[in-house]
Amino acid sequence: MGDKIKFDRFIFIGIYLLLSVAVNQWVNIAKYNNEVGIRGIIWFCDLTAILLGIGMILKNKSLVTVSLVTAVPAQLPWIFDFFLEAAGNGMGRTAGIWGWGPEVFWATVNLHSMLIPLSLYGVYKLGFDAKGLKYALLYGAFVLFLSYSISPIKSNFNCVFYSCDGRDPGSGYLKYFLIKSLLFWEIIFAFSFLAFKFFFKAIGRRRVN
Repeated sequence: MGDKIKFDRFIFIGIYLLLSVAVNQWVNIAKYNNEVGIRGIIWFCDLTAILLGIGMILKNKSLVTVSLVTAVPAQLPWIFDFFLEAAGNGMGRTAGIWGWGPEVFWATVNLHSMLIPLSLYGVYKLGFDAKGLKYALLYGAFVLFLSYSISPIKSNFNCVFYSCDGRDPGSGYLKYFLIKSLLFWEIIFAFSFLAFKFFFKAIGRRRVN
């Protein structure tokens, strides 16, 4: 008898994440066919799902750690507003998805809801990269600079031109980007990294190295 193929949950999760990004892009492009096109992949949820998917497939704790410490602070406001919108009291961040049709709705919710639990699972199993702060900061800066460089202002990818819940001010984009986007998120990601480093040390030092 031949050897049985062993099920690898990390590869399964990684492939699921990458397919989720592909589906999300496909339904958005097919649904709207607007000028943004494939550039929509630079939204944080898509890029981080790709990063986490690759990290899971390769069993790379650095990539998984970066995914966790950036996804938690970046995704929680979206998730919080989603439930507020469901209750009729949202701030506007997720208001649009309720009217975009079921395909876009479920593809979007799927991506936003799985990053935190899957990255947490990955770090719990693979370990927390205690030297990963620089990678988290580099990744955050890369996503934000890329968004500022190629995003149409009206699309406001990753909220780099003005607040996610605000209106286009018509000016002052660079100042907003440097102070309220880049600097703000780099500080937040640093605090997130330190908090998770402390957490994983508290539950078992062998998971932090």
